Amino acid sequence: MSPSSPGRRGPAPSRTAAQLSGAAIALADAHGLPAVTMRAVAESLGLAPAALYRYVASRDELVRLMADAALADLGTPPPTGAPGDDLVALAGAQLAVLRRHPWLVDAIATAPPGPNGVGVLEAGLRALAPVPAPGAAKLELLAMVTGITTLFARSGGAPVPGSVEALAAPTATHPHLAAAFAAPGAPRRPEELLDRAVRALLAGLLPTAP
Repeated sequence: MSPSSPGRRGPAPSRTAAQLSGAAIALADAHGLPAVTMRAVAESLGLAPAALYRYVASRDELVRLMADAALADLGTPPPTGAPGDDLVALAGAQLAVLRRHPWLVDAIATAPPGPNGVGVLEAGLRALAPVPAPGAAKLELLAMVTGITTLFARSGGAPVPGSVEALAAPTATHPHLAAAFAAPGAPRRPEELLDRAVRALLAGLLPTAP
């Protein structure tokens, strides 16, 4: 009987946390988060489905593991001492990872932060270190920035298809809407809009920021 035969005797093959999260991330990147089942991940690792429970207690734990592993790719930018610039750079890094792993938007909404998630939060607080504001206010701001960034990741910063046409139709009976369409201003790239949104949050929630 060969070592790869399903009926061989001996200990089950061991796997690392990195292998588990890597297999789950590959499935999610290719087919979305619903494709990440205990059976599918086990099969991709050459394990029996029951064997996966030696490493994680549930699918929820597996999702937490893979979400934190994906955040390892974020590469938090080094601080410059300018809170606005540093916060925009961090939001941009978050957006890049969320676009690379679209399923991550849903995963981080339900999974508590792991070591890499805590590292991202630490980077945000480091960027805000020059601002004389309470810790709770800084945490509130960072939560809002993450929320705005995930919104951009979902939409790409572009309107839902058909929404402009749906809004343009009733302008005859809605004068303020008609005025907005009559003078729309110059279009802005999504990255510019994210920059403005982050800086506006910083100015609005921590007005003492330099």
